[in-house]
Amino acid sequence: MYRIGQFSKLVNVSTRMLRYYDKCGIFCPSHVDEITGYRLYSLHQIPHLNQILLLRDSGFKVDEINDALKRINDIEFLEATLNKKIKQLNHEIDIQQQKIRKIEEQLKLIKEENRVIKGTEIDFVVKNSLKALELYKEIFDIEVVEATDYPEGSNEAVFNLYGTRFHMLDENPEYGLKAPDKDHPNTIWFNIAVEDIEKTHKTALENGCTEIQGITNMMNDAVSNSIFVDPFGYMWMLHKININLSFEERIKIIEEEMK
Repeated sequence: MYRIGQFSKLVNVSTRMLRYYDKCGIFCPSHVDEITGYRLYSLHQIPHLNQILLLRDSGFKVDEINDALKRINDIEFLEATLNKKIKQLNHEIDIQQQKIRKIEEQLKLIKEENRVIKGTEIDFVVKNSLKALELYKEIFDIEVVEATDYPEGSNEAVFNLYGTRFHMLDENPEYGLKAPDKDHPNTIWFNIAVEDIEKTHKTALENGCTEIQGITNMMNDAVSNSIFVDPFGYMWMLHKININLSFEERIKIIEEEMK
């Protein structure tokens, strides 16, 4: 026979839990000493305790454990009880998973709100953003991000062109926004790599752009370039790569041409 402290260490169950099971009537000492009041347990009780622990670890409450132990030999009852418990646990899992999804959504929102946006945007001034936007839509396959619709002088338009973000603003001298013009183009230009340089260049000229350089083959025909100025004073260089050359190969061709 083992006193409660000894038995506790043997079965790895706390004395507090053993006293609680005794109080609930699901696992009582084998004998209680009438003189000392010591609870005494025997080894043959361990299988019974293991059944209780198994049910407990399966999510059974004390009253459910008590009912199951009373009908421990009723296979149909035990099977129905265990299946019911499985459904109950699956339902609890679903609830917890829903909570996890809500927490993940909150984390995503927090990250989005605090996300630092990185990228490059080319901002430039034109006489009329909306007219310029229509022109560029004719020439290039652009993605319009946003465009206002106010009186001329107050509009702006944002578009993506082959992965680069462009932001146009109407000329407004009051705010220091001065646009170039066709006769006095800006000293910068936009270099755009295209798939069909002939079609793109032709479309630009058909829509009022002025040719500065016709389609010219360079680097032993590895590259084709053309340049035009749009009616809003901006210079565009079309660029088509026919053959991919390394930096060393390009330098070699340039040095040969300089001889």
